[in-house]
Amino acid sequence: MLDMDKRATYSYSAIQECIERVKTLKKTAKSRAEHSIRIFEIRDAYEFCLKKTNCILFEYEHSSSQDYIQAFDRKYSKKELDALLKCAILFLEREIREIYILMRHEEVNVIA
Repeated sequence: MLDMDKRATYSYSAIQECIERVKTLKKTAKSRAEHSIRIFEIRDAYEFCLKKTNCILFEYEHSSSQDYIQAFDRKYSKKELDALLKCAILFLEREIREIYILMRHEEVNVIA
């Protein structure tokens, strides 16, 4: 078992807020231009989860969202951008779910 001082600490309420925030993200855009709005929303969601959890997994510069942002700048097609957007959102969903599982199994510290 890990030393309590060396384990990450998370809050159920913060994780729930992250879950609710990610649920609001749209997984497609009507046009390629609309992806600029989705980029803002993705960055905002990553920053929100980073602030709530203090977990570096949510630093968007080091996540699949960075691929999405770079693809937009490199003029990828709408179809390609839609796929990368879905990946960025799935990454968020998966990481939040994994933290929640760690909390339930008491593998991380939990606060109210």
